[in-house]
Amino acid sequence: MSEEEAPRVVARAGTDGSYDLVVLVVTPRPEGTVIWRGDAGVPARRKEEIARDVLAQFGAECEARGVGLTLCFYQRLPDPFVITARVKAALRAREP
Repeated sequence: MSEEEAPRVVARAGTDGSYDLVVLVVTPRPEGTVIWRGDAGVPARRKEEIARDVLAQFGAECEARGVGLTLCFYQRLPDPFVITARVKAALRAREP
């Protein structure tokens, strides 16, 4: 991806002050659709599981809209329902 094609944030959900997760909707859609930032002490295998779960739930919608997701984790890994809610909120903020 060239510099001029670098992903641009078009919507977000969550705040840095929440200490867990900020979801960014980016365009153009990056290879793989989900980008992970930060680690919050999460093992690589768990990161792959989370990315796979997010793609299973939202991959088709992201592809149809031509967007990707950046999951920015901070001090801890939130519960799965928080991840789902933040992704939904971020995608809703980027209504077509």
